[in-house]
Amino acid sequence: MLMEKKDFNQLITSSIYSLLTNGTTVKTVTNKICDKVKRLSASFSNIDKKDLYTCLLINSLNRFFEERGGYYGWSYKDISYLKNGLLSLLLSIEESTSGLSDLSKRFTAICSVDKQPFMCCHLNCASSVCLFKFEGEKLILSGQFSSRFKEASNSEGIEGRKLWKNLIIDSGREVVFEGENKSHNKLTIQIGICYIIQESEKAGIPLAARNYLVREAVKAVKCSERD
Repeated sequence: MLMEKKDFNQLITSSIYSLLTNGTTVKTVTNKICDKVKRLSASFSNIDKKDLYTCLLINSLNRFFEERGGYYGWSYKDISYLKNGLLSLLLSIEESTSGLSDLSKRFTAICSVDKQPFMCCHLNCASSVCLFKFEGEKLILSGQFSSRFKEASNSEGIEGRKLWKNLIIDSGREVVFEGENKSHNKLTIQIGICYIIQESEKAGIPLAARNYLVREAVKAVKCSERD
């Protein structure tokens, strides 16, 4: 079904995180979404592109904020404020930096934590926020990457780093849409590392070994960025 297009939901997830945490402009995001809608609408000649854009946007924003709001226990007021505020910005033809700034502050506030949920979180996120716990847990529940995690955990040296790098990028790509060129970005890597952190804790790996394992995974990606 069109409304359930996985890559469109991935694109909206990328767009929301980029807008609210990485300072990406509304124009950059709307251009990407419009381009995606054009591709989707090619198969549906009887659907107006503006209507399709609006319907897909509403559906994906609802999905993003209601799923995460239910998981983290956000208030209905916060969910509504963020969802409607972003919808208004993404439907507007004018760039509103003040509106985006207010939304970003509210999002950071509801993602703030007194203590990070896992012992290795400091290797991936700032100490005061928890952004990707939902994404990592969803990946664990899918079981899609569990065998690759075990394989990487039992590998060392160049081969081990290659396995970690590919696992981080592929698991991150399962959540966010990077574009047709498939070049990995910071958001993809952060989500992939969050998955690794949660999977290593779930596996009951001792803390010292867990720290080493996550550091090796992070190092693998950083090395690949320099290559």
